Amino acid sequence: MASSLRIVSTRWSAIPEIIEDGMLVPPGDAITVADAIQRLASDVRLRKQLSVNARSKVVNKFNTAENIHTLAALLKAQLGSDDPVSITVE
Repeated sequence: MASSLRIVSTRWSAIPEIIEDGMLVPPGDAITVADAIQRLASDVRLRKQLSVNARSKVVNKFNTAENIHTLAALLKAQLGSDDPVSITVE
């Protein structure tokens, strides 16, 4: 997703929670997997849209610097500290 790749995967475990912009198929259904791959191969617009959406999700939801600051704020709140939390992200 971070590389703007299109995803074909199964609806298994927590995969649907992560992959919102991909093609999810039932586990063990090889025919549906093949159909999904064929659809991606033949639909340029779908490939582009899935790529853009996947990359956008990674950039917005999995931003390391932002997640560090969010975690620091949560820890500070749990610890009840009034001291400022200083974090440097390189």
